[in-house]
Amino acid sequence: EPLWETKLVGQTASKVPEWGFSSSVIVEGNLLLVESGGIAAFDKATGKLVWHAGKYKLGYGSPELFTHSGKRYAASLNNNNVQIVDVTTGKEVTTSEWITSYDTNSTTPIAVGNRIYISSAYNVGCGLFEFTGKSLKQVYVNREMRNHFNNCILLDGYVYGFDGNSNLGRVV
Repeated sequence: EPLWETKLVGQTASKVPEWGFSSSVIVEGNLLLVESGGIAAFDKATGKLVWHAGKYKLGYGSPELFTHSGKRYAASLNNNNVQIVDVTTGKEVTTSEWITSYDTNSTTPIAVGNRIYISSAYNVGCGLFEFTGKSLKQVYVNREMRNHFNNCILLDGYVYGFDGNSNLGRVV
């Protein structure tokens, strides 16, 4: 039986995005994090909005948690940028623009140490960023991996995934 429920529209989102809300809920202590046009945190026990960082076009992936210099951060890919938020305070630390056609950034970043990997379709491609604690420094951007709806995975130092759009040819 549900303990609580909430509506994102009116709290963190101005409207339901074209393809609906699709972020998985990420648990961080007493917080539940979601991508909702910027990362939002809800109290796990009550459902009360604790903080919402940013007012961006909603992405379809989920936040990714990571630790840098002993502090907890969340990275998310909305439909404007890659966003890094200090999980403790809810303050946006930095962003780096990442725009695709049709407002459909659909994947979840992969964070390892201070590096953040993202990928998008519509011939945009992938990028690796280094988080300095204050900003994101672009390491590379290329079109070698263009995830449409699915995420890549990282295994033994290699990224595996599907390249291409659902409406174009695919390469595995």
